[in-house]
Amino acid sequence: MEHYIYTLAEVEEEKDLGVILTKDLKAGRQRREAAQKAMNVLRTINRHFTRLDKTTFLILYKSYVRPLLEFSIQAWSPSLRKDINCLEQVQRRATKLVVGLGLKRLEYADRLHELGLTTLEKRRLRGDLTETFKIVTGRDKVKMEDFLNAVQVSTIVTGRDKVKMEDFLNAVQVSTTFVVTSSR
Repeated sequence: MEHYIYTLAEVEEEKDLGVILTKDLKAGRQRREAAQKAMNVLRTINRHFTRLDKTTFLILYKSYVRPLLEFSIQAWSPSLRKDINCLEQVQRRATKLVVGLGLKRLEYADRLHELGLTTLEKRRLRGDLTETFKIVTGRDKVKMEDFLNAVQVSTIVTGRDKVKMEDFLNAVQVSTTFVVTSSR
């Protein structure tokens, strides 16, 4: 019987299932790639559509741009402010493409409100809370202990947003409050 010895080469980064993993496990490279692809699509949309009304914009943005910004976000969710701002900058620029509503002169938050959108950061937080709800209530076939670490506190802090966990936990009928930390 022959035995083979294989040596794995050390690499600076690796792309696996479309997600770029760097040696230090930071999301900067993945964020840059996602933002660049999304900006390229925005430029293409801007070049081929001379006037974008609200409905057309929302269809194009939700179908072609936002999926690039959110692709596999659960695996590389940006935590650094510069990464979060870079992704938001793409959406900020996209919202300025809509004509006829006077959106260009409005602040970013007001443009989002007029278009019925939320920040990407809030979408990620909502997705995390939805997944946590599914795990805590047993709707996902996942052992809660495998993914959540319970700590006695009253709020969870994500970036600059504070979410009252008491309200969330009352909704899922759990008697304690905790901070959600991933063991990924």
